[in-house]
Amino acid sequence: MLPRRIAILAPILTALIFGAGGGLLGPLRPALAAELRVSVADSSILFSLFFTGALLATTAGGYLADRFGKKLLFALTLALFAGGFLLFALAPSFPVVCLASFLIGATGGTLEGLCSAIIADMDPAHVNRNMNLLQVAFSAGAVGALSLVGWLPAAGVSWRVPYLALGGAAALLCVSSLFMARPPIHPAERMHLALARRVFSDPAVALLAVAIALYVGAEMSLAWLASRMLELQFHAGADAAARIALLFWLTMGVGRVIIGVLAHRVPGYTLLRWLVGGGLLAYGVLFLPLGAAGLWLGVGLAGFAFSGIWPLLVGLGACRYPAYTGTVVALLVSSGTAGGLIFPALGGYFLESRPAWNILLLMAVLFVLLAGVLARYGRHETRGAPPAIGAPPAPAGAPPPA
Repeated sequence: MLPRRIAILAPILTALIFGAGGGLLGPLRPALAAELRVSVADSSILFSLFFTGALLATTAGGYLADRFGKKLLFALTLALFAGGFLLFALAPSFPVVCLASFLIGATGGTLEGLCSAIIADMDPAHVNRNMNLLQVAFSAGAVGALSLVGWLPAAGVSWRVPYLALGGAAALLCVSSLFMARPPIHPAERMHLALARRVFSDPAVALLAVAIALYVGAEMSLAWLASRMLELQFHAGADAAARIALLFWLTMGVGRVIIGVLAHRVPGYTLLRWLVGGGLLAYGVLFLPLGAAGLWLGVGLAGFAFSGIWPLLVGLGACRYPAYTGTVVALLVSSGTAGGLIFPALGGYFLESRPAWNILLLMAVLFVLLAGVLARYGRHETRGAPPAIGAPPAPAGAPPPA
């Protein structure tokens, strides 16, 4: 029983650490740049390296997990993940920090896919609930990091200390993962390149991949650019800008807890449609002429509506390919990473070079496209898609995964 509990708890704690690491980089970047004698603008390359590492490594990691085993790859990747944080904390120069950022992104992106795949394998009957639990942990890490980061300079704490703590926590987690239960192996052919091509070419998976890229683009654009809009459009200070980002992550965390409860009673695709409708409503609020209050209200509503979209999309993919969760989940995570790499940068261009409210139009368009893609996915599944590769036949009258 204990090894199985470790197999469920280790992915949750990994998501917590990954969320904290992602939340730290933005606020600590000015202190890092000052100490390592680079401009804040030049230090923005750390974000690009982080996402590039994740984009390059995640899909390969999912393939290797299905080919050679998830437990082995999880432990090895956690060790490199811990090493990335420690290298970041102890880096003597900016090029070493760049290398560490790439390593954290590559291993963190791989772990994000592995965590979802492992937790889906260990408890397939509650896949949507468990995917939400992972995202609750990620949000808790991000909120905790954002809450602490303002206190560090006043207390005279170096920007290196949080990264040392995260590296140490990841190292301890790596040791504990050696004692976790091995995720079950499904009675299907072992993953190989020809099989991976068949999985990737499935129209249902392609639609989910496009949907998750659009979603992450809209989420990250709003989470980051809302703070900048508050400064540019309403001349708010840095404290207010930090609080609106915190509001987004707090409402997202609360929403994920609620969605995790609802997932016991409501089919995942139905929940997904409700949340997308809520997201469209949030953009409607953002466009109302309510001044700064409208921005705060819309961001809070968007955080709640966005909360369950990622885990529900990943849950749909994992349920379609129960024998190859590593590969299909990694593909979806990579697609989300691509969306996070492309769309926020495009939004930043709109924000800095055109009237600030144009960014809302771009993000609203992304969400409308997301709604359209999901509607097409629903029609594809309703028409009766062919059985997924490696999927066991469902018993008659079986309820949808919760």
